[in-house]
Amino acid sequence: MLYALGPLDFEVAPFNTHEVDRSHAADFASKDLLGRRKGHEFVGAGDERISFRGKLFPHKLGGLGELAILDALRDSGAPQLLLRGDGTPLGWFLIERVRESSSHLDGRGIGRMIEFEIELMRDDPPSAASYIANLFSLFG
Repeated sequence: MLYALGPLDFEVAPFNTHEVDRSHAADFASKDLLGRRKGHEFVGAGDERISFRGKLFPHKLGGLGELAILDALRDSGAPQLLLRGDGTPLGWFLIERVRESSSHLDGRGIGRMIEFEIELMRDDPPSAASYIANLFSLFG
């Protein structure tokens, strides 16, 4: 496993990622000071975002089922736990955007190569009851 986003695993095949970007921020409140530059007070962690990019080859390796799960997770609007492949929890993330680009289409309109990008934004953990309800709605 490279990463796991909720019930979705990123593996070497069929659903992979070959590039990950991560950005962290800090939030500061600015205040005017007489005769000095503005002062800044740390008020907490800012936005944290992670992007995944990958390529699928559905005719040879599959991966369309995982794209469907990804869409269902995004549609649920619920934060998902993100784990790195070594088991390190990276926190709870919302699926903010998914982009797909298909090329070399077959007769059914399915690309022989599908490039994707997933943009995640850090969020607070959900309550246990709401997470379980959202998880069941994916499979029910």
